[in-house]
Amino acid sequence: MPEKERSSDKDQVSKWHNRIKDAKSYKDKQKQDQHWERYVDQYQGKYDVGKLSEQMAIIPINLVYAYIHTEIPRLYFRDPFLAVNPKGFAHIKNAKILEVVINYLMGELNIKSEFFKVLLDTLLIGHGWVKFGYSGTFGTTLTAEDVKGQGENKKPLDEVNEFVKSEEIFALHVPWEDIVFDCTAKDPPYDCHWIAHKIVKPLKSVQDSDLYINTSSLKANFKPKDNDVKTDIDLVELWEIWDKDSNSIYVITDGVEKFLRKIPNPYEMEGLPFSMLKFNPVPGKPYPLSDISILEPQFMEKIKLRSMQLNHLKRWNRQVFMEKGAIEENELSKYKTGQDGGIILVEPGSISGNKFFVPQYPTMQAEIFQIENLIQLDIDTISGQNQTDRGVQASTRTRTLGEVELMAQSSLTRNERRKDALEDFMEEVSRKIIQLVKQFQLTAKYARITEQDPSEYQNQLKGKFDGQGLFYTKADIQGDFDVEVRAGSTIPLSKENRLKILSQILSLGQNIGIMPGGPVAQEIGKVILRDLNVKEAEKAFVQQQQQIQKMQSMLGNVGGNGAVQPQMVQNNMQQMPGQEQVNPNGL
Repeated sequence: MPEKERSSDKDQVSKWHNRIKDAKSYKDKQKQDQHWERYVDQYQGKYDVGKLSEQMAIIPINLVYAYIHTEIPRLYFRDPFLAVNPKGFAHIKNAKILEVVINYLMGELNIKSEFFKVLLDTLLIGHGWVKFGYSGTFGTTLTAEDVKGQGENKKPLDEVNEFVKSEEIFALHVPWEDIVFDCTAKDPPYDCHWIAHKIVKPLKSVQDSDLYINTSSLKANFKPKDNDVKTDIDLVELWEIWDKDSNSIYVITDGVEKFLRKIPNPYEMEGLPFSMLKFNPVPGKPYPLSDISILEPQFMEKIKLRSMQLNHLKRWNRQVFMEKGAIEENELSKYKTGQDGGIILVEPGSISGNKFFVPQYPTMQAEIFQIENLIQLDIDTISGQNQTDRGVQASTRTRTLGEVELMAQSSLTRNERRKDALEDFMEEVSRKIIQLVKQFQLTAKYARITEQDPSEYQNQLKGKFDGQGLFYTKADIQGDFDVEVRAGSTIPLSKENRLKILSQILSLGQNIGIMPGGPVAQEIGKVILRDLNVKEAEKAFVQQQQQIQKMQSMLGNVGGNGAVQPQMVQNNMQQMPGQEQVNPNGL
């Protein structure tokens, strides 16, 4: 297509290059001051202990990896349930449809996988990014009108990812290295005037794409920073700039004085299409603290202490005094290697003449173990994780269930603030996805229910809900809504947690309308026995339910009131010949 240029483009491109350069310089200083790359190395088990490694062997206990993979499941183990409520009474039906849609999309868009990467960045570096958008196929030039009207289908947008399908909404993790923003921001992305996303693409695909202009002078300008990565593909580094002030999108690259792309922002969503997760904000600073920066001093001291312990145990096997000539060099090498079953020949009279002396070192001081416990206590205090969270048996004196539950409860209380911050982030992600669906879902699409009860939607969405899901377009979800993450819906629902919840429901009993022996109580009892894997009791429970149903039917036929008590069932079962005897009240 013909090259396009405005007289002011050269100056504007130069201005944006300078802005990105300043933002990168500021970010690089933060990266150096906060040691982000060092934390990534430690996550991989690479610990730099300086000159200490020259004095003794260092045992790199990977405490960073252990901390990260304990913290992530505590915060986000499964997709949350999102409740959608209308603002007022005008769009109640639409709110129910949207609730089905957004919970379905959380799985369809693979949000769990993307959030894992965001959490990994956040815990290691201090922040993680999600980018939102719509990937479709459009005509020669991409404008807001093209996006809204779908245009002609020819070439794809530049978002290439295995999770992004043609004509699909996406919410993707973006690596922390690939995002910069204006240096005046203090609370990104909310007060950012602009955000720039680095995108690396093959040179040929950029030159052949109808999305880009001014590509005739474009040359390869990017090489992977990892020297071990070899490629014969010519790559180009693009900067995609989202400017809030002009509500426009620009694409620039080094070596080209013109815009490769300059279009109006096609999205109607509030703010920029980016969200940033952070747990440790610093007042007045745009970049928050990493969890590892807070814990690193204690981690390093524990690694050094453990290395000292092992070094002390091995010292006796390394230092021996002997007279010159007591053993030949080739025999001495056998001794140094310490091979099992090795026969070492020494000079005659060396052993009887006491020409060898092995120094006896004092035993390890008991205080070293107390110091190790104190360091671990510091780690637990700072991180909010305890032994139970890490899957270690609780070291209490009595090891009573109450003590273990108290320890777990104190850890949960400490972690509530983080869960609340993560739920706020999820709600923001959900709102942005909903805004994209409202704008772009022109054709009918099917959404299945996930964790919802089908009966809840059967009556309210008659004619649209088929018992499994529904078809929807953007017309079905218009209106103003509040989106809320159901508290605790992201944490693991293990067998133990499920049993605790079911027991709490039963303890409430009649206070919430659950009658003893009623359908709800019976179903809860069945689930509890199944989880406990008590086959005999589960079999007896099923038999009792069958007898109750049978007796209810008999009483109904003879004009009874249909009320059946467990004692009646027990008496009836005892009177039945050849029936296996069970005790339903023993449950």
